Amino acid sequence: MGCGCSRAAPPHESAPDPAPPRPPPADSAPIRPPRPRAPSDPDSPLGRALLLQRSRLQAALAVDAEAQARVSHVWAEYGGRRVEEALDCVSLVDGRFYADVAEFGGAPPRWEELPREGMITAETLLGEQMRRVAPLLRAVLAEYEEGASAANPHARHGTIGVMQDFCSLPQDNRTHDGVLRFQRGLLSMNMWYTHPWIPVLKLTTPLPSARRYTNRLPYERRGWCFFEAQASGIAKGSTALWDIAHFRGAKDLMQVIRQCQSGRKPPMSPDVFRAAMESAIADGRLKFTVMRDAYTVVELYRIGFVTIFERAYEFQAKGSINYNGLDWTSDDLLVFQEAMAYVGRHCKLQRIPDICWAGAGTFSEVSEARVYRVLASWNAHPGPKHALSEKRDGRDSSSSSVSTTGERAEAQAIRRQLTI
Repeated sequence: MGCGCSRAAPPHESAPDPAPPRPPPADSAPIRPPRPRAPSDPDSPLGRALLLQRSRLQAALAVDAEAQARVSHVWAEYGGRRVEEALDCVSLVDGRFYADVAEFGGAPPRWEELPREGMITAETLLGEQMRRVAPLLRAVLAEYEEGASAANPHARHGTIGVMQDFCSLPQDNRTHDGVLRFQRGLLSMNMWYTHPWIPVLKLTTPLPSARRYTNRLPYERRGWCFFEAQASGIAKGSTALWDIAHFRGAKDLMQVIRQCQSGRKPPMSPDVFRAAMESAIADGRLKFTVMRDAYTVVELYRIGFVTIFERAYEFQAKGSINYNGLDWTSDDLLVFQEAMAYVGRHCKLQRIPDICWAGAGTFSEVSEARVYRVLASWNAHPGPKHALSEKRDGRDSSSSSVSTTGERAEAQAIRRQLTI
């Protein structure tokens, strides 16, 4: 989810200074979260939400093995195994539980207080800030809560996972295991933002004015949010990057996509990303609460960029990376061309991804030819090859909106990835 959620704190409290992330030893075992305590007050928002969640989990356990196998197949086809790897160090919050707590008047629980029943784990894969997100989550959840049919009677058990740092990673006063889990989780952040089928919700609306926050900078001036927006542009489809500022009471997933889809700029190469971020920090347009995080996000972006091209077939069975429907300018195309050249220079492509950019914009034949030459140069790498895609006529490139057919197809893919 968006990084615009600053932690509320009393005026005298200073922002925490987390330990710098260090890669864990290669032979270290996965760090499993301790079982959090159940809320002591069953009538509290957290307690009421937990009661509902337990009843849902009991119903989901009754789903037959055949239905579970079908879901597991789709989950793997759309990059679910990459998500499972990250769950060793990042907790996903069940979207239904998250929305329930908000609607009962509660605030998001910090990771240490999150009941295990409220988590999406590898075993279950078959305040004010929170309440501005809950209506959108409810609209997406309607796909499952109201989508059961004779053909798909188990749809009502579907849910979504929410990754929000406050709930998903250990917070202050961490134990030794908590520090290691936080470091591993921080080093996995690129996966959540670069994954083609995981929607990212940018929280660009102003912070609620009634409370004090440790960081009141707007979204566009936050260093981590700059990383979030740029990393989400590497391989995500045009309908998988959402901006909550455009939410107007949508009631289902398709309406959420139409209202909230946020245009994305072309992927920057890691070198261009670093230069752009350093320039913005130097002239005050970007800030980090902890300045050494700037070095962290540069490396996270580089790793995420290289991984998405080298392992494209792990994220999508056909190895497709889609840049359709984005209405780039000629300057944007130059950025894209440089990024693709970086792939050719630095990525070890055992299989060449299928790059689709039919509706990226309207460009001259000369500009397009330059991009094709860069893509064709990837064939110089040794190893198995995959045919480069030709420019496809999936939409009218002069139109600023995604075609209804393409939009529906991508929504289907997002729905499959969201379903647990």
